[in-house]
Amino acid sequence: MSQPFKIIQVSWLTKTPGNESRVGEITKHIYQVAKFLQDNRLVQRNLMAGVEDITDDFAIASDDLTDEGLAVMKSTYEKWLTKVDNGMPAEDVSLLEKALKRVRESR
Repeated sequence: MSQPFKIIQVSWLTKTPGNESRVGEITKHIYQVAKFLQDNRLVQRNLMAGVEDITDDFAIASDDLTDEGLAVMKSTYEKWLTKVDNGMPAEDVSLLEKALKRVRESR
């Protein structure tokens, strides 16, 4: 069994030089990912109750996720994040939904 690893930590993004003015945007996109994972039962535990829980200390690690959740994140999170960075609304989780459908169909 592999060692658990962090997939995303809020402070990685908020503490990056040049991102100081994007904290609200970063919080929003991390919230949308966590909400998607929770809504689709792709987590081992409840990650957060609401957006107020998305602080610099908030992280999503491999061992927080089910096997399906980890597969979705590995295959699509970076692609989704790039699209969000290029102007796609963070609420648009259609890429993540498609990845989840592919993962579930392959099992």
